[in-house]
Amino acid sequence: MDVKRYVQVSLLLVSLVALVGAGLFLRRKFRPPPPRWALDFMEKKIDSETLEIVQKSTREWQRLGRRNSRWKNPGTGAYTFASIMTCPHCGQQIPQPDYPAPGSVTLKRGEEITDVYERIEAEYRCPRCAKCPFTRAAP
Repeated sequence: MDVKRYVQVSLLLVSLVALVGAGLFLRRKFRPPPPRWALDFMEKKIDSETLEIVQKSTREWQRLGRRNSRWKNPGTGAYTFASIMTCPHCGQQIPQPDYPAPGSVTLKRGEEITDVYERIEAEYRCPRCAKCPFTRAAP
C-alpha cells in the first residue's frame, strides 16, 4: 500500500469516528424532555436518619439532586432521602440501602457488581427492628 492510499484510509477512519462521536453527542444533548405528566408524578421518599416520609413530585426530587441511591435533603444539605421499602419482619416502611453507582465501584478480580449489591443487602439491617429485610420472615 502506498503512502497516498494510507493517508486516504486514515482520514476516512478519523472522519468516520468524528461523525459517530458528534452524532452520539447531539443525540444525548437534544433528546426530547420527559412528558409533563411524568415529572408531575408524586413520589414518597424516606429520610434515612430521621425516618420521616416526604412526598414531592419527580420534578422537585430531580431539582434537589441525587447521589448514588440517595436524594438531597433541602434542610440539611446531606443526601439522606431514599426510596421506601417495607421490612418483611416488622411491616414498617424503611429506607432502601445506599447502593453505589455501577461505575463508581472498584471490583475485585472475578467479582461482579451484583456481588457488591448482595453483600450490601446481607449487611443491611432494618432501622426499626434490627433484622435483615432481605431474608424471608418466619411464617
